[in-house]
Amino acid sequence: MDNIKDLERFKEHIQKIQRKYETAPPDFVLESLSGALEQIEKVFPRLFNFIFEFIQNAEDSEATRLRIDLSGNTIRILNNGRPFTEGDVEALCKVGRSNKAQGDYIGYLGVGFKSVFLLSDSPSVVSNGYRFRFDKTYWVNKLGDKAPWQIIPIWDDELEPPPSGWNTAFYIPVKPELIGNVQLAIRQEEFNNRIILFLKHMSTLELSDPAAMYYRRITKERLDSGAQYESYLVTDSVTDGVNQKVSSNKWVVFREQCTVPEEVRTDPVTVHWKRANITKREVSVAFRLDEKDDLTPEERGTLHMGVFSFLPLKDVESPLSFIFQADMLTLPGRSELQRDARWNKWILGQVYALITSKCIPAFLSHPVWKYSFTTVLWPGGGGHELVSHQVAEPLRRYLTEQPLYIAIDSVPIKLSDAVYVSPEWRNLFGASEVSLIYPNKKLLDPKTKYPPELNWYIIRIESIQDVVYAARQYVSKLPNDKRVAWLKKLWDHLSKFKPEDYVNLLRYSALFPDDKGNLYMPYQIFKRPKRPVDLPDEDLPPMLHQDFSELIPDSLVPELTEENARSLLSKKKLDKIKEEWPTLSEDEKVKRVRYLRDKFSKHAVQPGELGFLTLRSKSGKWLPPTELVISREYQTEMDLEQLIQDGLLDIPLEFVDPVFLSNERAEDWQEFFSSLGMVTKRSNRIGKIVQRIAVLSSLAYEKSRGWDAHELGESEVSGYDIVSKGADGTIRKIEVKGSSDIEPNFYLTSNEYQKLKNIGKEYYIYVVTDALNRPKVNVIHGPDILDIQPSVFVVFSQWKPLVKESWSYKAESKGD
Repeated sequence: MDNIKDLERFKEHIQKIQRKYETAPPDFVLESLSGALEQIEKVFPRLFNFIFEFIQNAEDSEATRLRIDLSGNTIRILNNGRPFTEGDVEALCKVGRSNKAQGDYIGYLGVGFKSVFLLSDSPSVVSNGYRFRFDKTYWVNKLGDKAPWQIIPIWDDELEPPPSGWNTAFYIPVKPELIGNVQLAIRQEEFNNRIILFLKHMSTLELSDPAAMYYRRITKERLDSGAQYESYLVTDSVTDGVNQKVSSNKWVVFREQCTVPEEVRTDPVTVHWKRANITKREVSVAFRLDEKDDLTPEERGTLHMGVFSFLPLKDVESPLSFIFQADMLTLPGRSELQRDARWNKWILGQVYALITSKCIPAFLSHPVWKYSFTTVLWPGGGGHELVSHQVAEPLRRYLTEQPLYIAIDSVPIKLSDAVYVSPEWRNLFGASEVSLIYPNKKLLDPKTKYPPELNWYIIRIESIQDVVYAARQYVSKLPNDKRVAWLKKLWDHLSKFKPEDYVNLLRYSALFPDDKGNLYMPYQIFKRPKRPVDLPDEDLPPMLHQDFSELIPDSLVPELTEENARSLLSKKKLDKIKEEWPTLSEDEKVKRVRYLRDKFSKHAVQPGELGFLTLRSKSGKWLPPTELVISREYQTEMDLEQLIQDGLLDIPLEFVDPVFLSNERAEDWQEFFSSLGMVTKRSNRIGKIVQRIAVLSSLAYEKSRGWDAHELGESEVSGYDIVSKGADGTIRKIEVKGSSDIEPNFYLTSNEYQKLKNIGKEYYIYVVTDALNRPKVNVIHGPDILDIQPSVFVVFSQWKPLVKESWSYKAESKGD
């Protein structure tokens, strides 16, 4: 039983507040009410966020348990936290003020409690001997319709004290028309069990609706803790009618106290949200563990709207596969984050700092997590713009550039310094083989996982094509006496596949040894004949090592016969052509080139043997193929000669003469010329030409519309290529992206992407498609890219709808 003297003192306290409002001047009452209305409008856009508010208030009182029951038309809320003090009572009767230190709390009791008035006209409180209620009917009848009944308490001796084990009880009779909504609120989807992770004191949350046979209990059990993190088991048990569901998840939680910079505290938005006197704030990050206690992605990676930021009204989607909590500022109604608030940008920066300075070092020192954490940290797409810009984008860069991936020697390395070998090929390519092939790289530990999006940063030995390339590099560095044994292992493995899986990949690979360990292309070597072949010894080709005859299919290395021997281009004959080449007439050279192309098509000669060859250009010069560009007669889908005439290409080029064409298909010559190093549409060296055409096409477009445009030199600026000025002074800063494709994707470098964000509306991207044939300029306003793709890679289907203008040089010049 409460001490009688204490009860009298508490009762007098309530009545004193009551008299103050009854006798106060109108201005005092209106001031209190205006504060209440303003705050309620900001934080309670929906009727039933009261659950989250009472969770927060319980946490502020250091409660370990909270229970919310709906019985009939009354909600009963119990917690075992610190009982009410006089200051707490005062807070309920004023709005926007609190006896709590701002550095520790921001869940103002007076503001939060006002949420109950959206669903109840007579809530009551029992705690520490206090027994009082707020009653709309009583005060309206006594003071009229404008009575501030939400802040005038009434002492009530009839209120029941909290049950044993509980210190505070709230009784909330619900308006009859809202009972159904309250039943839904108790089951609301937003009430995710993960909320308990960010409550320091709370270990048990219970919600029940006995009439609907609904009961939910969420518990948090601390498993382990260290200097860097804490781990918990969260269990969520739900009984709904006859159905029961129990789920458990283990979590690892990292926390960090952050000092608020002066420029953040004095920002106007910060001041408006009453954060000016806050010097420290805590941010938290939580990662889920799987059944093997390894890190695993959380499907609903979200930012929890601050458990300590008024109300955690909802989860805000983010591109992350883990969850974090931060005291974010919102717009009125709390339906959207304050995008431009300096506070929000700062605190999200602290989340990123926590991940890189505390989480990642802890992961790297853990015997299991060090192999998997990068796949959990790697951000996906979408989510809130603030989270993407302040956390996801810098995190992508960090994971791409830093040494975080465990090599076979247990040392973390950059992914660009790693070589991944799939399990089926590890008996061929171990650490020693990899180090010989790639001296500056290391074999990735087989247990190490990494984000699939970073595949292009790492060398992978996974497909047969990868294996063939790596094998060529490896055996070329081995002495002859060690080649045969390793190649035997390779062919033992390849023989398990169907020949069609690898035959074409090996036609130009010197992976076929003779008895001495010398290596040959498959068309240079034969299996030993089963019957004698009538050929002079000097014309006999190399013979395959006898241990490989059964492993290598005849489709690659056939048995030597008189018939196929006659089709060979012997080394002696090739040496003769090479020796005679400088003295041959032009007609003889043309004949020899046609002859060699025919032997090439039959795999009787490889490009590396034709280094002496020169080809006639349209200007009459005989030049090495590497100094020539394929002409339109051989590749009709590329018309550089016309583009030069049109002024869209100013690079001096020599084009191969069509004199070599006879009755062959142009496509046959394309393959031959390309193998010799000539510039063709698909050669690596065409990129410089494509970009030059794209820039000149963009300049021509600007000129056609009357703008004054000039190209920037490399020393002037980086991040865009052209500056163009209209007659009205409007400026366009243009980044040009050229492609020979009609529907290309394109990349922005990190510098270009930063320029786009910094420059804003003056930044344009001109995507020039089909550049080698019929260049078309597609104009995109740069900021539009930010709305659909917050990264450096933009696919055709994303940028095509953003095109505001398009222009084709030929269409313009020919009037079509």
